[in-house]
Parts: sequence; C-alpha cells; structure tokens
Amino acid sequence: MKTQQQQHIAVLPNDWLEYLGKHRIFELKPTESQQVALTFDRDNQFDSFAQQYDTRIIVLRGNDLIVAVGSQLRILDLNAVKDAWINIAPQFIDAGKTNSDWLLDIPYKTLATPEIDFTIESISVNGSGTLLAVSGQQHVAVVCLPTLGFSHITTYSAEGHVKCDVFIVGQETYDENARVIKFLWHPLSETKTHLMVLSTDGVLRLFDVSGNINEPEQLFDLTPTFGNTIFTKRRPRRGISVDDDLGSEEEAVTFTVGGKSEKESAWEPFTVYFALRNGDIYALCPVLPHNSVLHDQHLESLACVIDAKTNRLLDQKLNDADSESKALYYLLRLQSQWIGDLMESIKPLDGNTVVVNSKDHCIPFDIQRQGPFKVEGKKDNTSCGEVSDILFLKTESANVIALAFSNGIIKTHLLGAQVDAQWLMPNDIKDKEDWKYQLGLFLFSADVLPKATVQETIDLNVKTTTSVMLVQDPLYNDTFYVYHREGLHRLAITKLVDNLTILEKIFSSGKNNHEFTNALQEWSAKDNSTEIQCLIDSSIANTNDPLIGIVIITDIYLTYSTLGLTQSYKLAAVELGLRSSNTSTTATTTPSFHDTNKTTTSSCDGKSSTNNSASLLTDSPYTVPSSTELSQPKIVVPSEYTGKKEIVITENSLLFVTQASEKLYNSIKELAKFKVKAEKRLAIQQLELSRQVEDIKKLCDRIEQQNIQEEQREKILAAAQSHGKLALRVDSVLRKVMGSYLPELSNDEKKWVESLEEIQKTMNGDRGYQKRIEMLKSQVSTLQSRTTQLSGQKEVHLTSAQLASVRKTLDEQ
Repeated sequence: MKTQQQQHIAVLPNDWLEYLGKHRIFELKPTESQQVALTFDRDNQFDSFAQQYDTRIIVLRGNDLIVAVGSQLRILDLNAVKDAWINIAPQFIDAGKTNSDWLLDIPYKTLATPEIDFTIESISVNGSGTLLAVSGQQHVAVVCLPTLGFSHITTYSAEGHVKCDVFIVGQETYDENARVIKFLWHPLSETKTHLMVLSTDGVLRLFDVSGNINEPEQLFDLTPTFGNTIFTKRRPRRGISVDDDLGSEEEAVTFTVGGKSEKESAWEPFTVYFALRNGDIYALCPVLPHNSVLHDQHLESLACVIDAKTNRLLDQKLNDADSESKALYYLLRLQSQWIGDLMESIKPLDGNTVVVNSKDHCIPFDIQRQGPFKVEGKKDNTSCGEVSDILFLKTESANVIALAFSNGIIKTHLLGAQVDAQWLMPNDIKDKEDWKYQLGLFLFSADVLPKATVQETIDLNVKTTTSVMLVQDPLYNDTFYVYHREGLHRLAITKLVDNLTILEKIFSSGKNNHEFTNALQEWSAKDNSTEIQCLIDSSIANTNDPLIGIVIITDIYLTYSTLGLTQSYKLAAVELGLRSSNTSTTATTTPSFHDTNKTTTSSCDGKSSTNNSASLLTDSPYTVPSSTELSQPKIVVPSEYTGKKEIVITENSLLFVTQASEKLYNSIKELAKFKVKAEKRLAIQQLELSRQVEDIKKLCDRIEQQNIQEEQREKILAAAQSHGKLALRVDSVLRKVMGSYLPELSNDEKKWVESLEEIQKTMNGDRGYQKRIEMLKSQVSTLQSRTTQLSGQKEVHLTSAQLASVRKTLDEQ
C-alpha cells in the first residue's frame, strides 16, 4: 500500500496476492477470450440445464495452482511466487515503489494433453493429488498429473509442455442426450480413483478410472419418472408414487456426498444426496465404491446401533397385527446383514483405517431412492428459482444441507432423523404375508420419508438469474462459500452450531425435562442466523464478468485466503482471518443459556462492569417477543359445557375450570416477564447511549489536542517499514524451517529415483526391453509370413548331421 510520501511504502508478506493476478498464466489470446465468453454464457434459453452446469476452472493441488484455458491446462507453483516476493519485497521497501516485473521470472507449466479436444468447463483434483478430472458438456477425461512441484524425471514434449497421460471416461456414454452436469471424486475410494458423474439423462454413474473407463462400476437412476430408456426394465411403485411425464421440474440437477468415514459417523458417508430442479431433496443409501476406506470403528458402532434398535423392537413382543414394526424389523435385519458382509471383507490399512469390499454383499435388491424429504420449518413468501447446487455440511452438533437456487436464494436445512440404508423390494410378489411385500409397503409409506427443517432462507440479492455454486471451507466445517455471476459470499452457520452444541451438552448433563425445555425455548429465541460476508463484488457498474471458479488456500506458508477467477480471467484475492480458539461459545465450562441472562441483569444494574469502555449491551441484539409468544392460548370449551345447557358442577367441570384458569394465569405471568425484560433493556440502552456520547466527546477532545508533526509522521512510516521487513524475515525463516522438516529428496529417495530411472531406461531405452519386444514381434511376423508361404510345399526332413549343425548354431547364439 502506498502512502502520501512516495519514498515510504509499507509491504507485508501476503501482498504477493495483489500481484498474482498479473501473472502470465492468466493471459488470454483474443480467440481464447471469445471462446471463453461463448462457453460460459449461461443465458442459453435452449438448454434447460444452463444454470446447473458445474463451473470450476481453477483448482489447487497442494501448492500448485491449476487453471484451465479452453482445452489447455496450466500449472503455477505458488511457493515459487511467494519465494520470489519474499526476496524482492525488501528492495521495494528501500526503493519506495513497487512493480510486477518480478513475476516475469516465474514460469508456468503447460500440460501436453492432445486428447482433450474440447473446451474445459470444470476441473477437480482427486484426494491423492495424482489425477485431475476435467469435463466439457459432452466429455469427461482424467489427466495423470506430474509429481507435486515437478521433478527432474518429468518428461516434456517438443513444445516444452509437460507430458501427461489422458484417459477419456465414458466415451460412448456422454453426448447431446447425456450431457455432463456435475462430477465429484468419491471420498471413500481406496485408490482415490472413483469418479461420480451426473448427466442430463438423470443417471448417476460411478466410474473406477483405474479399471474400466468406458463402463461404470455402478449406476443409479435419479429420475422420478419411469420412461427413461437407459433401463430396459422398469418396476412400478407400490404406495406413494409419482405420475409419469412430470416434466423438467422433476429432473435431477445436482448431487453431493456425505463426506469421509469417521469414528462417530452413521450412514452419512454411505449416502448420496441429490436435488431436483423444483427443490425436492432425495437420498440414496448405501452407495460406496467396491473397495472403500473406512474408519476401523465406523462399522462396529453402526452395527451396535442396529442391534440396539432390533432388541428394542423384540422387547415390544411383535405380533401379526403390528405390520409396521415387523417391516422395520425386516429392514434392520437387512441392514445388519449388509454391515456383516462388509465386516467379513475387512483388511487392515494404515493407522485406524480399514479397507472393505462391498461388491460381494449378499443383498439381492436395488438401492431404494428415498424422498422427497419432508421439509418443515419457517414458511416464507420468497419465490425460489431453479435449484443450482447442493452441499452437505457435517458439523459437531448437526448435519446441514445447503441448497442454492438460480435467483440467489440459499436455504439451509437441518436434517432430522438420519437417512439409513434401504432397498427396493420386488413388486411381483402377490402374497401379502411375504416379508418382502410388507417391507415394500412400509418403505413406500409417507411415515418413513426423510425429514428436514428449513433453518434459514438467505437472499443474496442477485439481480439476474445465474448459476450459483457452493464450496465448503477446508478448515471450518460450518463455513461455505457461494459464487455466482455477481460475486462471492462467505456464509458461516457458526452461531447455529455453537448454540446447538450448548443445547446438546445441557441434554447430556442429565438435567430434568423442565430445565431442558426451558433451555430449548431460550435456544429458539437466540440469534441462530447465518453470518454473511460479501468477499468479491463483480456486479459493479453492471459489468458482465461473472466468477467461474474459486479456490481456498490454507497453507501455513502461503496464507489463508480465497482466489476468485472471473470470466475475463481477472483474479481477485481476498485474505481470510483465522478464528481464535477461545472465541467459540462451545468453550464455556458450564453450558447454560441462563448464564447470559444473568450477565445481562447484572449489567443492567450498572454494578458489575468495571471497564468504562466496555459495552453494557450483550453480544446478541435484543429480540422482540413474537406474536406467538405474546398471544394467549386458545381454550377449547367441551361440548357439554356450551350452549344453553345447564352446567352441572362435577369433578370434571371443576377440573376444567381449574386448568383453564391456570393457563390464563401462566399467560399473564409470561406477559409480565416480557414487560420486565423490556423495561430493563430500555434502561440498559439509555445507560449505553450516555456512555457512548461521553466516549465520543473524549475522543473529539483528544483529536483536537493532538497535532501530528511531520517528524512524527516520518517515524510512523519508518516503523511501518521495519515491521514489513520483520514480517518478511519471519516468512523467510518459516520457509527454511519447512524445508528442513520437508526436504525435497533424502539420500534414500534419490537412490530410489535413480533406480527407477535405470528401470525406465532398461524398459524404454535404445536397447531396452520395449525395443527388443518390437524387434521380436517383427521377426515373428516375418517368420509367420514365410511359414505361410512354405505351408504348401512338400515337407522336408533334416538329416541327423543337419540337426546337429542347427543345434550348435542355436547354442552359440
């Protein structure tokens, strides 16, 4: 940042982010600019999925920044950029001015991928950082990335590009009728090679790109209608059904997965959540790759929960009339059998993880599509557009689904009862006593539909219909980002999660139901709203330059920041702030909502606050009681006490009058409490107003008294320069420390690389095995042709002398 004196500038370690957008990796040719503008025009009225295509052309692989330009892939080492900045920044401080010429010395690499002959619209790196999935509307490809940071064994093409192997996935699957909407790497994959792809034909395909790249390992039909020609056999539903040909509103447009397997996980890691265009949410469970990595205690804890549910049902002494309990028992037995099959296939892996194989489980039924979710909660008159994206958030106290709409509306849903494993029962069973028939009816009843509650509806005030994408923060599981045509927003549900955690601790502390009910009521009255922060605004002056991708950097040396790339390939960098460990409300030793109220009361008296500069108001704003809280309960008079009938004083009539009077009395008491709270709040605000006026007067007096001289200004600027140099030195030392703990290659690793090079030379050298195999193949083909020519001639027998001569010649060779 520049000051009024040009010879003095203040430079900080993370200022390199301001210059990163000027790097050559973001330069476009005129033809490339036109192609990008045409590709990412999401206003196409002839494509009903224009608002749902996943748009993400910038990703991070460790410290490597990968950017897609047309059909080209470019990679930049961000560590090299910051290293160069750390070295050049002190010179800028001494010179009193800065420039971006230092970026010219930092090259970027271009991947040689001639097989990618389409415009890339979305890219994603797998969990191990070795594979990059890229997609156009009708293509999916996987690129084998070079080693992180590149190495001396990296091979280059004649143009200087890095050679990479490319595999086209589902080459005969994706076309005009099956365009790619979204893809994700499955987090449970053992080899990190399982790619899930959703296309416009409503089918979710799970490919194992380390095996057969043309045929999916598994596929799932997500469409409610049953006229999809990709499945030759369709089975009509029993129970609740959806009419055929419901139109585009019933198309599956986005999906997400339930995250990694952990010790306390339930069915979420095995669940795929997807949404229809009209906003209905569905789930599939269990869905996982054939070879998956799980926490070693995940399956055990899940099996214990299933056994507990089963034993509770058996304790109720099931009878033939209780069909729902019997059906639930059958479902629990199927789940137990599925868990048992997985546990039999367990193979230990590193640490506390195991590998399971789900291919050979003995459940002979297809997976049931569960939904739509029964959504309850806050009703609003906000008109939502089409669903654009969905995101699953697993927090400490609750599971949340965020749903993004094309008009900038974001809905957060609290999931109720967890989604569990369900299977589709055959419909050709006529015997109503058959357990499969009873279970089929039970699974299609409305009572077993998954439940969710709308916690909040957020309007980002997007002016035009746009594609809205969701990205979770890598550090904080209660934070996610929303990017769209007009900018980037950061949303944090921290208040909700922290308050739910306190409520959960109160429930676990064993307090009686009355205290917990009071805590629950106070929780509902607290501020649980989402914190919204606009990080990038690309809608200034109505410029049509939407964001087409973001990345979040979380490296300790680089920074904690977000990078947003616009359609014109302009980079916007925003540095983010880390949270303090002691700011969370979950750190309170005695979790109680009553503590806050007590603090407010003592502050109201003005005796507990010893710091005059501290605000007298609480952290959360005062909440006006709602109309439902102030309204009196409606008392329904029984029919025997209404009309012109003579009221007979009996025990029941006296009990009714007593209960009705008690309700009215309690209502009056609640109104009196609200009155006292309002009066106390008013008194606090009056005291706070007087205090703030007094403080402002003192500040004005101090400003008038102080007159900063030029000499003092010079000292301040010199201190800023010293601070900048010290900060740069700190980062330089940090880089050296990281290098000492993470060296490039140890001696053993260098020997191993040299042995690999020798093996590669032995295989692919001028006299390597590959060349010898080719020579042998040519000799064999020559011999075969000669044998064919001689096959028609008379058979010639060699003499014993001739045979001995041939053997001697062969032995010498």
